[in-house]
Amino acid sequence: MRGNSASVSLIVFFIAVAGCQAAGKPEGAAGDNARPVRVVRVERADIVETIRVPAELVPYVEVKLYSQVPDRIVWFPFRDGDYVRKGQRVAVIRSEGMKRGLERMLAEEQALEVQLRNLESELARSRGLLRTGVITQPAFDKLKASTDSTRARLKALQAARRQMEVQAGNAIIRAPIEGVVAGAILREGDIAVPQVPLCRILQTDRLRAQLRLAESEVSRIGVGQKVKLKLDCCPGETFEAKIDRIFPYVDPATRTNTAEIVLDNPKDSSGNFRLKPGMFGYATIVVGQHRNALVVPEQALVLDNELVSRQKVGQKLRLAFVVEQGTARRKVVEAGLRKGQMMQVLGGLEYGQLVIIEGQHGLSDGQPVNVVGENKGGQKGGAQ
Repeated sequence: MRGNSASVSLIVFFIAVAGCQAAGKPEGAAGDNARPVRVVRVERADIVETIRVPAELVPYVEVKLYSQVPDRIVWFPFRDGDYVRKGQRVAVIRSEGMKRGLERMLAEEQALEVQLRNLESELARSRGLLRTGVITQPAFDKLKASTDSTRARLKALQAARRQMEVQAGNAIIRAPIEGVVAGAILREGDIAVPQVPLCRILQTDRLRAQLRLAESEVSRIGVGQKVKLKLDCCPGETFEAKIDRIFPYVDPATRTNTAEIVLDNPKDSSGNFRLKPGMFGYATIVVGQHRNALVVPEQALVLDNELVSRQKVGQKLRLAFVVEQGTARRKVVEAGLRKGQMMQVLGGLEYGQLVIIEGQHGLSDGQPVNVVGENKGGQKGGAQ
């Protein structure tokens, strides 16, 4: 009897100890088999929706210089990168042949003027002779026709001379804008023809950045909208501008629409323009703002193949687990925009819920969990 009483006493003692240990575990712990997890609370934050598109710098204005005189280039000292002012002489085309032609035409014009004066004087005298019957009507008509023909020849010669003077003036080619020379493919001694440009002149004190937008993005922007531009040549630097215009058509080859912004070109310490046409970068445009949106760290959302198969176009369904009374509860979450490491929650979670961010992979609904730490919103896993 004494042995049985001792055994019963020991059993009662161990049951009491086990009960005390269970009572002393923290809230959220569900026993030694509970999986340890870290959690974070669902919070609220303002999210700015942006689109990021490629951008390329182009000259603010670009003109091509052509020679209207098909002759040899006798003066063209400029090369790519040289700076020219508006109205400055850029090239001279040989025009001796036109000058000699002008001299010949001027001599012919003077001879016709003398001939016309004599004919007009003879015609005036013949009118009186016609009235007195000294000359016949056919003779008078012949003289008048000769006078009219000479006058028409003189006018045609004068018009041709003026046209040649203009063409001779085109032998001196001047810059229509201020800028830098580019694409100079002809040299002194080459034959200039109207179909081939001597060079291009680029205005680079201001530049345009052409943004390539997908068709779905065009409806979300407008003229005057703010743009932040980052260029590969200037790491860590941001240029701000506004959309100046949107092209009214889509490029059929790339299926993109072009929008343009205008930038003032800054100078370096040597006084040279820092930005150059052809430089590449990316532009960021704000297309929407969401105030007090629900957010969770991206690592709390698990990609699930079954959910992905159920997604509609434009929808992002993810799997998440929340802690409720020491157990994990499976939640289907519709994710929205990204803000750094945080993701917007469009549905499936509520403000203040504890979402598992470490230890959720392989969890099942209703499985016991042990919360070993709670992160503040936006902290990476492992932070206290």
